Amino acid sequence: EDRTLADADDRAVAFPDTTPVRVAHPALLGEALGTWSELFSDYEILQPFPQLARTVYTLTEAERSARRLERFQGTVASTRAILGLERRGWQRSSPMNAGIQHCLYRELPGGLYVNIKLNPGIAIAISDLDDQELEQIRLDDRPDTGEWAPLPGRPFGDLDPVTASELVADLVHLAETRE
Repeated sequence: EDRTLADADDRAVAFPDTTPVRVAHPALLGEALGTWSELFSDYEILQPFPQLARTVYTLTEAERSARRLERFQGTVASTRAILGLERRGWQRSSPMNAGIQHCLYRELPGGLYVNIKLNPGIAIAISDLDDQELEQIRLDDRPDTGEWAPLPGRPFGDLDPVTASELVADLVHLAETRE
């Protein structure tokens, strides 16, 4: 009510002016999620975007140790949905033969990149909006340039829970565009 910071028990909290305060992701709140949700409800705090009720996605143990995210490999998504991911920080690789962009990538915290090989790929003229198959999804130390040179890959367990949840959310969104 008075715009001061408070903890989950609704007690005032003071921080030095230089302390960063950020929006909490439900993947990090654990048992406190219910308490925060109740507090927001009690104060009738409207959230301008999905925050506490945001869906949290987790990687399986097998996915955490894997260097490929096989759950979504073979998924067919619309080119329009793939292009829409550019608003969330995804980028297309440089065009290769015949002006086709065969990869989509996103820089993640810690200097990592998630790379998705697309089939058949996106023509730079974007005159043909064929659906795209997510042929391979990898975690790497660099973006794929489109050459799809063999990269050793990194285990998806190298991602923090928030980054993993948001990555899976993007892939779930792509999968839902074809349902």
